[in-house]
Amino acid sequence: MPFLISKTNLKWIVFRLGLVSCTLALVGCNFPTQVQDDLVATAVAATLAPSPETAVPEPGVLPAALLFLSERGGSAQIWQLAPDGETQRQLTEEAAGVDGFAVSPLDGSLAYVSGNQLYMRDADGSNRRLMVDNAAADRAAPQYFGTQRISDPRFSPDGRYLAYAYDGLWILDLGSNQAVHLLNNEIDAESEALQTYSVPLAWAPNSQQLVLAAGIRAGGVQASRLVFVNPGAETLTTTAQTGAGPACCHAAWTPDSQALLLASPYAGLLEPGLWRYDPLSGERSSLLGGEEGLLELAGWPLQTAEGDLYFFYASTAELPAGDLPLFMVRSAPDQPAERELLRAEAFTNIGEALWARDGSLALVVQLRPEGGRGGAVLLAYSDGQQPQRLLEDGYGLQWGR
Repeated sequence: MPFLISKTNLKWIVFRLGLVSCTLALVGCNFPTQVQDDLVATAVAATLAPSPETAVPEPGVLPAALLFLSERGGSAQIWQLAPDGETQRQLTEEAAGVDGFAVSPLDGSLAYVSGNQLYMRDADGSNRRLMVDNAAADRAAPQYFGTQRISDPRFSPDGRYLAYAYDGLWILDLGSNQAVHLLNNEIDAESEALQTYSVPLAWAPNSQQLVLAAGIRAGGVQASRLVFVNPGAETLTTTAQTGAGPACCHAAWTPDSQALLLASPYAGLLEPGLWRYDPLSGERSSLLGGEEGLLELAGWPLQTAEGDLYFFYASTAELPAGDLPLFMVRSAPDQPAERELLRAEAFTNIGEALWARDGSLALVVQLRPEGGRGGAVLLAYSDGQQPQRLLEDGYGLQWGR
């Protein structure tokens, strides 16, 4: 897959996908940048007009509470921002910091990893309990990542199950507290090298399917693929069709659980575009990126229950020298080429984006130029209202209750 991305960008994205072959931490320009309201972006961020002022949030600006990670106190902890866009409180105080977390759609309870231990807490941060303990593992051991590291908790949409990575894929039934080791990582017996590993990415809305990022190492070559876990199907897993490069970067299920959208807003080492996958067959179809002589970058897709497709987009005829500004757009689910521009500004240096479920707004993490995992969190409405700065520091954004 042809793809262009800055070294720092690649470092953070692939880390979140669990890809051993790459690492990434997105870096770029300032937000937002005023550019022409056509959808052909160029890599001339330095020539763009100054950023407009952001508004102070008004009460009730968010559709739900926002959960996020912040390192404002030193180590990463889980924080909550109330729907009023102002009231904040810290929910964890782990000495080892928090490596990753998930929020239950059922009751807002938290699952998170700290010190190679998996914990749960109630939605208000109380009732801390240890679920899985592997704190004694040797982090310097060659197979720590492949067989000993706990990571990437993911609640099913109905709140009944918790998936997490630990020497493969585990599924915890929260009703019975029984865990099943559904998939094992594979280690080459002769070389003791990690051959495959699985990291849960996202549950389907029906809570019956799960997509994984599966790392593969063979003959000194490292790669990654999407793997669908379909417990009710004839075969448990289906490996998705991909090009020559790694599976990247932003995955989102359609509301009917019949397809997975995968978007990539990077060009160079990874392939830019937007694809749709069939979870039962693994077949993929290209929604964007097939036009000759044009690189089309798409990121952070959302297909709403009403049938609209929201995503961030830019296009260019030449390989850009750095990160491209991205526009907020909307289209019919099968016609992303017939897109509607939602805002006149383009967003640069996006570390992550979180849409409201109805597409009415998006929260954008503007990564700091000096690097790091977090940055300012900005609120951008889909109807063109003035953007608002919600937080000075945050990442790992997730909606709460």
